[in-house]
Formats: sequence, structure tokens, C-alpha cells
Amino acid sequence: MPVGNREAALDYGGDFQIGPDGDLAIVEDDANDAPASTQRLIFLVLTVPIFRDQNGDPLTEPDDICHCDYGAGLPAMVDELLTPQTLATVEAQIRSAIAADSAFVQNPAPTIVFTTIDTETESVTVSATTVSGVLVTTPALPLVATGVSLQGG
Repeated sequence: MPVGNREAALDYGGDFQIGPDGDLAIVEDDANDAPASTQRLIFLVLTVPIFRDQNGDPLTEPDDICHCDYGAGLPAMVDELLTPQTLATVEAQIRSAIAADSAFVQNPAPTIVFTTIDTETESVTVSATTVSGVLVTTPALPLVATGVSLQGG
């Protein structure tokens, strides 16, 4: 039985899926599995909000122009040096984005794990609990994309 979130089926790195009726396929959360919330968490981490410099001037174009503050902005991290400060910024952005999304709870706190792939690449895996109590986890998401500095430089 559905318990909450419903989303159009869109696998990470894939395309929309077509259902048996020829319409967009829908995924729904139930008491034991939360594919729609997993999708939501992936998109939350990967959606770039509007980042601003210390003067309030925009550094990025938001991916969702109707919700300019939505997202953690992971794709905006390409070309950033992978320093402890950069990883702390990424973690703070992810925590902030999850806290702002009503589909997820803050207790238990989300888990954010960084994994070194090579000397120039990190990945991040994020786990969060839905309001219905189901733990969802992203696949390992690489720190890559547009090259805009989150620090305004």
C-alpha cells in the first residue's frame, strides 16, 4: 500500500520510463521500500540552487527556476579542489537541502559518506529517513559538473 511520495519513474543516469498504458511510469513508496523518495533524494542532491557570493550576486543559475533555493548543488563542484573545506561545504549544502525538504526527517540525522575514487575524484553517498520511517540511500554520486566556485571565487 502506498504510504507517501509518488514520482515519475526516472532512474539516476537514465530516462523516463513508460508504463504499460503508454503513459509515464510512476513509482510509489510503500511501508518497506521507497523508490520515489530515493529518486527525490538523488535529485535533491544533484539539483543546483542559486548560489550567491558575499555581496548577494548570483554565482549559478538555479536548475529549478520556480524553486531557486531547492537542492544541494553537487554538480556545481566540478573543478573545485578536493580539500577538507570543500568536502565540508558539500556536506553542509546536502544537510541544509535535506533539512529544507519536508519528505525527510532530521532525527535520525542524514548520513553523508565521502569515498576517494582517485587523487582527483571523490564520490558521496547520502542516506536519509523519510517521514514514513523508511531509510533511503543514493548511489555513489561523483563530485563533477559545471565548475562554479561555491566560495565566490
